Amino acid sequence: TVGNFACAASQLGLRVGFLGSVGDDAGGQAALDDFRRFGVRVDCMTIQRGQATNFTVIMIDATGEKALVVVPTYHETLALDAPTRAYLASARVVYTMPHERDTFLPMAETARGAGAQVAVDIEASLALRGDALNTILAQTDIAFFNRGGLEHALGATVGAAHVEREGTFTNIAGRVQRFWKAVPPLGEARADWEILADVAR
Repeated sequence: TVGNFACAASQLGLRVGFLGSVGDDAGGQAALDDFRRFGVRVDCMTIQRGQATNFTVIMIDATGEKALVVVPTYHETLALDAPTRAYLASARVVYTMPHERDTFLPMAETARGAGAQVAVDIEASLALRGDALNTILAQTDIAFFNRGGLEHALGATVGAAHVEREGTFTNIAGRVQRFWKAVPPLGEARADWEILADVAR
């Protein structure tokens, strides 16, 4: 997710760098080559000698929701040495997935202390809820939740997406327009009015 975000941001004309590591295998070389091809700086990447590069299998269902299978081949930790801290301090925005609080918190504190904003992607696979989630959000300026991550964080089903509802709306000219569901609601999701009706009872 973070790598895709970096490549997309670079293609939009932003100056982007990636902070992390790869193995010294063909997968690691392919990742570095792809980052360079998309204009992402890799000068702070480290190469783990004798290691195979971590990889992720991404599956997308018919509704567009994705499921990830992360295949860790080595345990990656971010060393917050002087060059890494300087790299973080030079950023305007640091985007990450807070997999490990022990790594995320000092990284976020360093970036925010230098005036950068910290953006995180919260997915259900992170299993963040309650105090653990609050600790992460306290060091976060921008949080992105997919539906699964939001439902896990809240411990409740969220409303159906606009493509999962049907009904009418009235535009600014006063015309009533009808719309239909494009896809069935995910899981137990319901239209907002149905949830509000239950709460009102």
